[in-house]
Amino acid sequence: MSLDVALLAAVLTAGLGLAAATLRRQPLGWSAWAAILIASLSGAVVLDSVWRETVRADPGPVPEEHVENRPIAVEDDDYLSADSCRACHPHHHETWHASHHRTMTQVVSEDSVIANFDDHTVEYFGRDFHFYRENGGFFMDMETPDTAGSETFELVLSTGAHHQQAFWFATDEGRTLGKLPLIWINAEQRWVPYGSIFFAPASRPSLSTGMWNRTCIQCHVVQGRPRWEEESGYDSSVGEFGISCGACHGGAKEHAAVHRNPLQRYRQYFSSADDPTLVNAEDLAHERSSQVCGQCHSIFGLHDEESEHEFDRHGFIFRPGDDLHESRHVFRHGTADSEPLVAKKLESSPHFFERRFWSDGMVRVSGREYNGLLETPCHERGPMSCLSCHTMHSDTDDRRPREEWADDQLKPGMRGNSACVQCHSEYESEETLVEHTHHPARSSGSNCYNCHMPHTTLGLMKAMRSHTIDSPDVLTTVETGRPNACNLCHLNETLAWTSSYLAAWYGIAPPELSAEHGEVASSVRWILEGDAGQRAIAGWHYGWEPAREASGTEWMAPFLAELLTDSYDVVRFIGYHALMELPGFDDFEYDYVAPEDSRRRRRLQALITWNQRAERPAPSGPLLIDAEGDLIRKRFKEIRSRRVDPPVVLAE
Repeated sequence: MSLDVALLAAVLTAGLGLAAATLRRQPLGWSAWAAILIASLSGAVVLDSVWRETVRADPGPVPEEHVENRPIAVEDDDYLSADSCRACHPHHHETWHASHHRTMTQVVSEDSVIANFDDHTVEYFGRDFHFYRENGGFFMDMETPDTAGSETFELVLSTGAHHQQAFWFATDEGRTLGKLPLIWINAEQRWVPYGSIFFAPASRPSLSTGMWNRTCIQCHVVQGRPRWEEESGYDSSVGEFGISCGACHGGAKEHAAVHRNPLQRYRQYFSSADDPTLVNAEDLAHERSSQVCGQCHSIFGLHDEESEHEFDRHGFIFRPGDDLHESRHVFRHGTADSEPLVAKKLESSPHFFERRFWSDGMVRVSGREYNGLLETPCHERGPMSCLSCHTMHSDTDDRRPREEWADDQLKPGMRGNSACVQCHSEYESEETLVEHTHHPARSSGSNCYNCHMPHTTLGLMKAMRSHTIDSPDVLTTVETGRPNACNLCHLNETLAWTSSYLAAWYGIAPPELSAEHGEVASSVRWILEGDAGQRAIAGWHYGWEPAREASGTEWMAPFLAELLTDSYDVVRFIGYHALMELPGFDDFEYDYVAPEDSRRRRRLQALITWNQRAERPAPSGPLLIDAEGDLIRKRFKEIRSRRVDPPVVLAE
C-alpha cells in the first residue's frame, strides 16, 4: 500500500471512529457527516504534506557545491535525486536502495566502503600498499622504492560493492580522478592488483587519471557530464551518483511539481491512465523499453566528432523513451567496414570486435546484454524485452530476501521455465517439454536457459549467460571456438557425442570432425589446448552444480590443477574456486596472485591430494583416465603441448 493511501485510510478511519462514537450519543445529520469527511480528508492532506516536507528536508552530509576534489552531484537538466522520490514512492525507493545499481558509484564514506581500511598493509610487486582511515577520510599510502618514501592518496569515490569495489583518488587537477592500482574483491575478502580482475595478460599496478571522468561516467551515474576543457581539464558533475530513478524514468522536476499537490496525487493513484509527467519503461513498446537498459548495457559509440564533443561538455542527449539508435551507434558484429564509424573504430582499435564478440557476432563480454538481445528472434520478431524477465523493483508481495532478488533483479520464477513459457506456452505441458528436451521434466537439461542461454559470456571473474537466445550447434563450436551448451553440461563427453545426439533428436546434420573430437572430452581439450577464454569458460563449468551432477566430479581435479598455473590471473581465480567445490578441496589454500613458484607448488599439492583420494574414477578414454583410475599423463602432456595461447583481451 502506498503512503498516500495509508494516510488517507488512517485519517478517514479516525474520522469515522469519531462519528461512530458520536452516534452513540445522538444522531448525526448530513451536514455533520460532510464536515467529518472534509475534516478527515483535510487532516490526511496536512499530515501527508508535513511528512513529505520532513523527508525532503534532510540535507545530507556536506553540500556538494562545497566539494572541490572530485566530481559533484547537482540537480540539473531536469533531474532530481532519488531522495526526492522517496516521500511519495517509499517501496520503489527501498527496493532501488537494496539493488546493486545504487552502488555503481558512491561517495567514499563509512556507509559505502566495504573494503578493509583498518590500518591494513599488503605487498605487491615489491612495494607496500597501506590502507587506513584518518579524520573521517579514507587513504592509501603507496611505497615508492625509487625515492625510498611513499605517496599518499585520498580516496573520494568508489565503484561497485557486489563482486568488487574499485576506488578513485583525488588529484591536484580539480575534479579529475585517479584510479587506485588495487581493487577489493568480495569472494576472497582481499585487495588485489587492479589488472588481476580483468581478462587480459598479467600487468603491473599502475596509476592513471581521467578514466572515471571520461569512461565510467558514461554508465555508472545518472546524467554524467564530463565537462572537459582542453585548457582546464575535467570539471565533471553528475545528476546523481550511482544508477538511480532518473536513469530509467528521465527528468522528474515536472512530475514532482505537478504531484506536490496532494489532491493531484490521489487522483493519479486511483487513475488507470499513464502519468504523462514521467517515463515508465513498462509502458513503452518493447524496443524502447529495452533501449532504456541498452543505454548502459551495450557496446556503443557516438555517431560523429560533433556528438563526442557534445558529450565531453554536456553528457549524453539520450533520455528514457527516446530512440537510442538516433544518438548512439550500437555496434553489431559483421557491420560493413565501409561504414565510417566502424572503419574509424577499426583504424584506431583493430581488435575492437574480437575483444567484445565471438567471431559469429555473439557477445562474449559481460554487461552488454542489449547487443545480445538485438540478435534474438524473440526480440526482433516478438515482444521480448529486458523487462520480460527482469524488474527494477521487486513486488510488495515478493517473499524473497532482498539480497536474493538484487543478485540479478529477476522477477519471481524467472530462474526456471516460467520465463520462456510466457510466450512458448506449449512447453507448460511436461509431456511436450520432455518430448522436446529429451531430459526429465524437472532436470537441469529441461531448463530452457541451460540449452538456449548457456554461460558463454565472461566478466566479473566468472562465466555468465549469453543474452542471445540460440540453440546448441557443433558446427558453430568448431568454427568459432565458442563452447556449446551440451558440452558445457556434459563435461565428460566429446564433441562427436554431442553431434550424434543433436542429429538423432533434432535432425541437425553432423559436421565433419577430426578423430580427436570423438576421443577426448571437449572440456578437457578446452582446458588443455584452448585459448584463455575457452579455458575460463570450461573451468567455471567444472564448478557449476548442474554440470557436476551430469558429469561426475571424481576426475576433475587434475584439469583444474592445470589452471592454477595459468598465465591469466582470472583463469587461475576461476580454476581455484571450481577446485574448492570438489570433495577434499574445501579447505585447499591457494593464492591466485602469488609468485609463480608458489603457484606451481600448490598445483603439485592439488595433484597429490587427488592421487591420495579414496574414490577412484572409472576408466574413461575421453577423460584421459586409465584402468587404474589414474591420469594418462603422456596423452595429457601431448594435448597440453599443442596450446598456442594467442593473447586474449576482453573489454568488460
